[in-house]
Amino acid sequence: MTEWLRLSELVEVVGEKPALALLAAKGGEPIYVPARLDPEHELARIMGLGAARALSDHLGGRGTNVVLPRAGTS
Repeated sequence: MTEWLRLSELVEVVGEKPALALLAAKGGEPIYVPARLDPEHELARIMGLGAARALSDHLGGRGTNVVLPRAGTS
């Protein structure tokens, strides 16, 4: 299953700075958010471990494919 995230939703879940970092790195691309993240995972390196785990929890704590908005869109 693939979920779509709006920028406002992403910012609400992880905060503005981590959300913008993720969009700058992966905006417009589908990404996989695993159920468990460790500090070496790409998402943790991009946005910080706490924010990456918050995103995973928000998505139900299961591995989920997510499509992010492109940087500069909402």
